[in-house]
Amino acid sequence: MIFRESCHKRINLQHIPSETAEKLYYYVLWTGHFLCKPDFHIRRANYDTYLLLYTVSGEGTLLYEGRKYTLGRNSLMLIDCRKLQEYFPNGDGWEFKYIHFKGALSERYYAHLSRLYGAPVSEGGTRAEEYLDRILESVRTSGAEEICSELIYRLLTGMISSHRNRDAIGADPIGAAVGYISEHYGENITVSELAEMAHISRCHFSVRFRAYTGFSPHRYLLLYRLGYAKQLLCNTTDSIGEIAERCGFSDVSSFIRTFRITEGISPAAYRKSQTGS
Repeated sequence: MIFRESCHKRINLQHIPSETAEKLYYYVLWTGHFLCKPDFHIRRANYDTYLLLYTVSGEGTLLYEGRKYTLGRNSLMLIDCRKLQEYFPNGDGWEFKYIHFKGALSERYYAHLSRLYGAPVSEGGTRAEEYLDRILESVRTSGAEEICSELIYRLLTGMISSHRNRDAIGADPIGAAVGYISEHYGENITVSELAEMAHISRCHFSVRFRAYTGFSPHRYLLLYRLGYAKQLLCNTTDSIGEIAERCGFSDVSSFIRTFRITEGISPAAYRKSQTGS
């Protein structure tokens, strides 16, 4: 085994998860930001975590499951550290940010993403670096574990959305619109704007969107927001008003009314039924 963390810059933070985090959340064990020297080199196995590594600049190499991969700028690497892995820079100045994490459905997400991409390396999403920065800052300041859990969830689902968007580019603008919703659901999105981005008429867009997803654009956006709201209700202590705002609802009354109509229960009652509090 080789463990040589030779760096020009090295931020390496450990987090010891609470019992609640280990039972319910995605949780961080280590997070950091490295600017590597040429002799940086990691070779190990049997480390019971998943590693997500984002390359900021420069270039690295990954040897994993008998194959060699290039880790270029804006790439995301997701590996199971129980398996033998080896990674090192290609020259000087490989810069990356990372998290070692576990919990919740980590193993299932890893298996699903491995099947999707057929490789442990993919293109980073538009907000991957931002989420990793927020995780590092939360660990640095002993922030709420549920926030880190949410950000890991966003990273993993963002990788799924990026794959779908990649397949849709140039072939199916509706797939790109679905991906856009997954990243911008908290903003004010209109059907007209989505149709304009797809370069087709609003009416034609709505017909094709329903054929693609089984829902109208408005209904799909609503269900997406409600689905994420349920995640927040179960996994954070955010107020109902804060969740309404984060999920793109115009006001808390609209959120409560819509949630009750769709789910048959109020957000507060839903939280209590799922968490007992």
